[in-house]
Amino acid sequence: MQTKASATIKSSYAKKKVIETIYSGGRLTVSNDGSFYLSICGDRVHLVDTLSSSSRAFSVDEEKQIITACILLPNNKSFLAATTQQQIYHIDISSGKIKRQWKAHKETITCLSVHSCGSLVASSSSDKTVKVWDIEGGYCTHNYQHSGVVTHVLFHPLPTSRLLFSASDDCIVRIWDLDSSSKTAKELKNHLSNLTDLCVSPKNQDILYTSGRDKVVNVWRISSSSLLKTHVIFKEITCMVVLKESSYPPSSRKISKEEDVVFLGLDSGGLAVYCLSSSSSSLLIPLSITSPSTTTTETYTTTDIIESMVAQGPWVISASSFMFKHYRPSEFSLISPKSSIKNDKDKKKSKVSIKKEDGDEEEGP
Repeated sequence: MQTKASATIKSSYAKKKVIETIYSGGRLTVSNDGSFYLSICGDRVHLVDTLSSSSRAFSVDEEKQIITACILLPNNKSFLAATTQQQIYHIDISSGKIKRQWKAHKETITCLSVHSCGSLVASSSSDKTVKVWDIEGGYCTHNYQHSGVVTHVLFHPLPTSRLLFSASDDCIVRIWDLDSSSKTAKELKNHLSNLTDLCVSPKNQDILYTSGRDKVVNVWRISSSSLLKTHVIFKEITCMVVLKESSYPPSSRKISKEEDVVFLGLDSGGLAVYCLSSSSSSLLIPLSITSPSTTTTETYTTTDIIESMVAQGPWVISASSFMFKHYRPSEFSLISPKSSIKNDKDKKKSKVSIKKEDGDEEEGP
């Protein structure tokens, strides 16, 4: 009588794919059309495809220097990365090769911002300085002094503007004019705690929004350096993006020409969506989606602390220590609080149904 041979089980397997961490902190930077973005993870910069979530890693050198900031250039063909050795690297995306590098500061570089012309980059540092660099030449064109550690730097988005904004841990926002021979900045003073983000309004580019851990968003008129409005959010804000009008989600009420739709990342977890202006504020329910099968509107909340957000094209992309989330605001229905949630008791019971690309639904907390 013959017996069947026992099946053999493989003891070794070929590696097909490796899923690795692609974010360890820092600010995201996104392409002009929102098709990809860059994230920092230790000694690498990852280029992440927005639709497929596939990624490609870049290393600046063999010494594995930790990257502290990165920024895409407007042509989307190269990017700049700053390291703990106070170096700035100019890296070509297609080849992955370093085009240029230079020593920028005496201490850690905290933030980078590229002028819309693509030829200048501003860097901020814990050495209490803000410097402007010619990218092709690698030389410093401007050097500005702060009284504290500089945490944020932002060029005005208009190609014709030569204004530069910076924020430091003394809670002051400073406005520098690159065309002025004076090294004295206009100062915006109203925050009581560290600032977390700076955004220029896409609708009115004489308006600057600043957010902080003091639970407020301030609205400033840039030309007069005057405070127009303080919006109290009641929660610590970790990051902020202001949407372009073409990316607005459908709303149950008309959004006026003076209002901007602002996404806020909250320290308590999740997102809040506001309509803000120089005179009023209105909370829109965070990422509300009306299910096609029901008439009820459910609300999205999460316990993730969002560390960075970017908005471009049809996308809003958020990053936390646990995951990235890609949102399409045009698929949301933003509902005023009175029409969806009557009180805090109802709010705690609410859930979310988030549509995925394939049509399946995922229920949140």
